[in-house]
Amino acid sequence: MTFSLCFLGLTALGGAWTFPHRYAPVATDFDTAFMGTLAATDPTPLAIVWGNASSETFDGTPITIEELSFFSERYDGVDIRIAAALVRPSAPAGSVPGLVVVHGYGGTHESMMGVARALAASGDAAIAIDAPDSGGSTPYPKRTPENLVNVTQDPRAGFLYHVAYAASRALSVLESLPYVDGTLLGVTGASQGGFTSLYLAAKDPRVRAAAPMIPGGNLEEAYEAPSAIHLLLPRNATGSDPRLLAFRRHFDPLGYAPLITAPVLFMAGTVDEFFPIWGVMETYDAIPARKWLSLVPNFGHAGYLGWIPTAKRFLAWAFDGGAPLPDPAILDVSSDLTGVHVTATATSASDVLLLWRGSTAAEPWRTAPMASSGLLYSATVAPAWPGQVGLFVSIVEGGVYTTATPVLAVEASGLAGPALIIAIAIVTAYLWGILGLPFRERRVPLLAALLSVAGSAWAWLGVPGRPAWGVYEIADRTSLGMFLLAPYLLFFSALAATALLRPRKVLVLSWVPVLFTLAIYGVLHALLGSEIALAPSWGFALILAAPILVLAERRWTRKPRVY
Repeated sequence: MTFSLCFLGLTALGGAWTFPHRYAPVATDFDTAFMGTLAATDPTPLAIVWGNASSETFDGTPITIEELSFFSERYDGVDIRIAAALVRPSAPAGSVPGLVVVHGYGGTHESMMGVARALAASGDAAIAIDAPDSGGSTPYPKRTPENLVNVTQDPRAGFLYHVAYAASRALSVLESLPYVDGTLLGVTGASQGGFTSLYLAAKDPRVRAAAPMIPGGNLEEAYEAPSAIHLLLPRNATGSDPRLLAFRRHFDPLGYAPLITAPVLFMAGTVDEFFPIWGVMETYDAIPARKWLSLVPNFGHAGYLGWIPTAKRFLAWAFDGGAPLPDPAILDVSSDLTGVHVTATATSASDVLLLWRGSTAAEPWRTAPMASSGLLYSATVAPAWPGQVGLFVSIVEGGVYTTATPVLAVEASGLAGPALIIAIAIVTAYLWGILGLPFRERRVPLLAALLSVAGSAWAWLGVPGRPAWGVYEIADRTSLGMFLLAPYLLFFSALAATALLRPRKVLVLSWVPVLFTLAIYGVLHALLGSEIALAPSWGFALILAAPILVLAERRWTRKPRVY
């Protein structure tokens, strides 16, 4: 009973951060004017050099793949040429739409060829480019953490500016092709390519549709969160570093979203390792143009196979006047002692699902089917713990998450968890009374257990000069999830229970978090030491204080304790 009480108490502690946690407010001090219209009016010859061509069949459609390179710009006295692959229908039916496809940071166009092939098979021409210093493109400017964020003197020196310029020049390549309709141009891409898609949609007037995948947004949130974006930043960068502040001000997708007038299909996962969900939602909400959101629950910073058919339908609507994507909307959300009640509408007869999660750490997004009544759909969910409930409504067609509403947050009155804690606490107190266990003799072991819990929960690990995070935050924001949180809950429940029932055993157990923290630090340093400086934070001092406190109590106690 004591172990169960400790386990439930530690689980409830995870709700102290109100997950999904908001790490930073919405910034407004953006400056995107330096982008101009990118290469939309650049008269410099493209100097296209065509390479090998091959034909194949994809999804039953003959397509042709042609290698090429083209001149992007001259920077720092270096001519930057961009390598690319043009994928098109082997026999274009008149003038076809054209799309630029941009890969993620550190990748090449090969990672996006599946997308390019699918677009060509649906009748479009797609040019998948290698960013500068990627694949076969000119290895300049260098793709380094310093070049990525150091835009304090001139934002046009930033690496992402040159990626965006290369993508804009790729639009010019498409315009130059006789079988491409220059009035039907679009852009898509993943991660870095998602950023670039939003940049072009906001700045290049030729863009008629954008389909960014996992683009993120609100970089201040990513800076403050236990996010994989820290792997891309300079090792010596602190939270107040002018480089990070300038990079956010000039290149945050959130700053470009309000400028977009072309329709957008925004594709993301709920547990993106780089970008917290609230920053993603704030960026999507800031887009004033016609837009759809495709949000996949429990999906991280990766490509979702269902996005390709969804994107094809979106582009068919944007370019060819096809049917629009289904449009779910939440009409009403209310909360009472019985749960959270959601009413929605949808322009589709397919499955309509309510996705939700509670506020404790590492909770997965759960699925609740919505009952239909005409065009209205309703569902009720009952969280176990009080606090914030995050929720959204998604349309699922043929097992594919198609379109969704933005995520909302509502306060809920979860009763099951607190009621269970109270019941177990009463039983435990009763048993303690029967057994006659003295609490006074257990004060120091229990304090040691609490110090160890607090140190690991609040500031366990961090980046020097940047925020530090506890186990709950790391578990909720990374793919470790329950693989980290479950052992944590089990061990510290056992530690607290031991402090209450077998206090003389606490000394040995209290050294375990110390050794585990040092081991984790050593492993991370060995694996990631060249990319990021990680170190135990002030919470480690509390963890270390726990066994020292027990030793001191045993050393300086004048009369022997009876345990």
